[in-house]
Amino acid sequence: MATRKPKVRPFGQDIQSGPPGAILARMYRKILNDLGVTSDRYDALMNRYVAKAQLYPNRKEKAAARASLSKELLKEFMTWKTLVKGIMFLAVPKFDLSIRLHHASGKVTEHSLTVVLDEDLEDGPDDKE
Repeated sequence: MATRKPKVRPFGQDIQSGPPGAILARMYRKILNDLGVTSDRYDALMNRYVAKAQLYPNRKEKAAARASLSKELLKEFMTWKTLVKGIMFLAVPKFDLSIRLHHASGKVTEHSLTVVLDEDLEDGPDDKE
């Protein structure tokens, strides 16, 4: 039995439920929504991300990279690697990851860590870039 390929969801469309990969995709959509990222802002961030990568020497390769990244970020399922790439796409130098566990006993524990993605951006421009 073949597994179905994850669908690409239109920009701005929420993801309601699904397997673990859908949880990450849903969180990323929530981040975009909470930050008020419009389609114009999304395009500007995409241009910045592809230009900064400097891995693509010509326009054709840049366009292909842009389409590929956009497709990854808008799928209904997302891997941890893609979520981190999406956070880097937002020009965020670091983030805190926190998980609150609700145990069967009623005990609640919280576990956090800070993830630094780009030390060069930490003292640089904010998200209005």
